[in-house]
Amino acid sequence: MKIEKFVVILFAVFLFSSSYLYSRSPFSFAVSGGYSLYAFDDVNNLLNNIDRSDINGGLAGGLNLGYFINSAISLNLRVGALFAESNEDFYITGEAGPQPLGTGESSYAFRSVPVGAGVIYHVPLNSFTLNIGGFVDKHFAERIVEIDTKGLAKGYKNSTSKSAIGFHGFIGPEFAVNEHMSLAGEFGYRNAEIKNFTGAEEFIPEELTVDFSGTYFAAWFRYRF
Repeated sequence: MKIEKFVVILFAVFLFSSSYLYSRSPFSFAVSGGYSLYAFDDVNNLLNNIDRSDINGGLAGGLNLGYFINSAISLNLRVGALFAESNEDFYITGEAGPQPLGTGESSYAFRSVPVGAGVIYHVPLNSFTLNIGGFVDKHFAERIVEIDTKGLAKGYKNSTSKSAIGFHGFIGPEFAVNEHMSLAGEFGYRNAEIKNFTGAEEFIPEELTVDFSGTYFAAWFRYRF
């Protein structure tokens, strides 16, 4: 019983000291932008079969809301945006002959919105803080097929959505600008394999695995309240 009371008192002191030391700015908000590499093997096999260029990566962005339990640990919620696209131009011809009437564009796009929760461990060093984090993510992904004929013929657009669980981990430095603002870099690995996409194109009905897994890098601007 004495040990249990001691643990409860110690835990209460820990919470009180944490809230006291960081009552000025326990919350932080951050915005990021970067580039991600994707393991789009299944996608690229399909694209090569229909004469479209490979997709190996794409731009990524995110928002992060953090709560500092103490100077070493923060709890975080993240919402991201991943995007990749393959575009190809084609000629539109009429019944009168082979002379093209104009140029259209076909697009095969992939998007994912990962919503995640995780912990970041902050290691203070001489001139910067080293951040080490891990997150569990729920990916809400979509593939969109669109054929734009520039009004010369009937266009086409179709999409399908699917969700899956993934994770990502990272390491990177953070440099303080002042008491409230800091700049950070992040290098990490994302696991996000989303299987059984189907029905996005009536003329390509097979199932497809869209794998957003791969390394990524991002730059962050953080504001601490």
